[in-house]
Amino acid sequence: MADDIDSEPNFMALCKNCHKIYDTQKTAEEYRQLVAIKKNINKAKELSATWDTQTLHRDISIVASKIGEMDEKSISNTKLSYDALKVSDKTDATFGIINEMKVSQYVLNFFVPIRESLKSLELQEKAKSAFIYSQVKSYYTLLLMKNYDQKEIFEKLCKWFMTNTGITERDKAEVLVSYFIQNCEVFSEC
Repeated sequence: MADDIDSEPNFMALCKNCHKIYDTQKTAEEYRQLVAIKKNINKAKELSATWDTQTLHRDISIVASKIGEMDEKSISNTKLSYDALKVSDKTDATFGIINEMKVSQYVLNFFVPIRESLKSLELQEKAKSAFIYSQVKSYYTLLLMKNYDQKEIFEKLCKWFMTNTGITERDKAEVLVSYFIQNCEVFSEC
């Protein structure tokens, strides 16, 4: 909340009846609940405003479209080096076991094909994939600075990918986020 009590981040919109009750009969617990709601609204507004400045390079949509074109044969050639950190080594308790299992499976199936798609972008234009990697890392860092936990960061990144790539299937966004988790742009100090 803002220092200036009359500033917009401190305003709480209430209907006439609720306002009367709030002004005359509020408890400390009700006040804390309302403040918590307002803080979440302010946090969401702030994040929404940063979306205007945190765009994603349009060519990631090429990689996203290739995910939908993959078949069993193209992902069966996926071989990972197990020298890399496991997803479980990068996540904390806030991420949740279901997300961890899902991301681990996506990494096993899609990591190499996505890496190859990004390499092919590099052949088209130097540093294109490096630019995408840095955008993802930058947006992840912004979310981290806003004190989102890992589960919230995963959700926000999925929405960000969907918004900036035109992906309509959430699964594809999750596959992309999973790639960037394994590749150390997200949840890692690699």
